[in-house]
Amino acid sequence: MNDATAPAEDDFGYVLRHTGTVVLGVIGALGALVVAGVSLAAGPVFVAALVTFAALSVVLLVRPSVRVGTRGVRIDNPFRRHVVPWPAYQDVASRWNLCVYAARDPGEVEIKAWALASRVTRPRGEGLLGLPGIRGRLTRDLPPAPDRPHTTGLPAHVKGTASGAASFIEQAHAEWQEGVATGEFRAPAAQERHVARRWDLLDIALVAVPAAAWLISLLVR
Repeated sequence: MNDATAPAEDDFGYVLRHTGTVVLGVIGALGALVVAGVSLAAGPVFVAALVTFAALSVVLLVRPSVRVGTRGVRIDNPFRRHVVPWPAYQDVASRWNLCVYAARDPGEVEIKAWALASRVTRPRGEGLLGLPGIRGRLTRDLPPAPDRPHTTGLPAHVKGTASGAASFIEQAHAEWQEGVATGEFRAPAAQERHVARRWDLLDIALVAVPAAAWLISLLVR
């Protein structure tokens, strides 16, 4: 078995996000940038405000997502990123938003996902929910199991609802536990058992730069 882990970005190959919200954000951002481009004569205050609006559309509507993979669940909210490794994962619930519960000393932490899962971009794989495609990232040199049925896509209930996304995460966690028990996955190290939370510097930069330009233009006008 190959114990080398794939790059961090490859460990979260299943992307869940609200497609309609993404489209709305892209349209809003592009529209604001087009108007800003044809309105340069209106002055820097107006142009900077439109660019700030475009940046907020991207950060609030386009970039948020929930990613599932061999490492666990990664929740990308506006300005904040949370990584819940499978050893720390406890439960998932679908309310107005998807909520992931993880162990924390003491007690537990609840992480609400800004992005409601409605679309899953599935990498190639085989087996239940295609999740052996995830396993392949950690077990690249293992031969495929010949007795696993092949699937052509995800069940319909996964697409479009938070409850479907919750079911998908539960299935992924169950397959990860099975992989650890059978030796297909290596047992997690101690440092991999804690929830990681950090600021998303790209989100902050996308909004801070045009917002600062807008404030400066207001002060010097």
